[in-house]
Amino acid sequence: MYKKINQFFNKEEIQEILDLVYSLDQNGEGKVYRATGRKLIGLDLLSKNIKNKVESYVKNNYGNEIIVKDIGYMKFSKEYGTPKLLPHKDDYACEVVFDYQLRTNKKWDLFIEGNRVELEDNDAVVFEGEKEAHWREKVIFEDGEAVEMICFNCIGKDHWRHSMIENPMPEIEQ
Repeated sequence: MYKKINQFFNKEEIQEILDLVYSLDQNGEGKVYRATGRKLIGLDLLSKNIKNKVESYVKNNYGNEIIVKDIGYMKFSKEYGTPKLLPHKDDYACEVVFDYQLRTNKKWDLFIEGNRVELEDNDAVVFEGEKEAHWREKVIFEDGEAVEMICFNCIGKDHWRHSMIENPMPEIEQ
């Protein structure tokens, strides 16, 4: 079952995140995925303070053995293609997903197992990405509209991702 968190980071933490994203973007980091209308930038350089804050929340709510494995900034925008997030369950180190809305000027709600989750800037939703289907409704983005998210992918100590890159689960089970 998902959990929504209102106003998770303080102003200084938000500014730190924005500064890092801006710096990496200006340096040409990231990859554009035209099929989903988004740009993805890895945030491995995010401070331990921010990572630990997220990890502490996840551990308190999902178990002490859960750690943050991957952190990625995503900007959904028409400039990158047609933004979309079709119904799916994750298959890549997403046992628990801490999905944080950094900023947006476009309402684009997330659905988890059919439940609408409305996020405001600085809100997050936490859910079991490998078990719970999630998606966003089809919407049309206008020029200049964007949704910026940070996805903290978390896994347990026995998750397959610790020892291999390839998902060992057959395609049919995903």
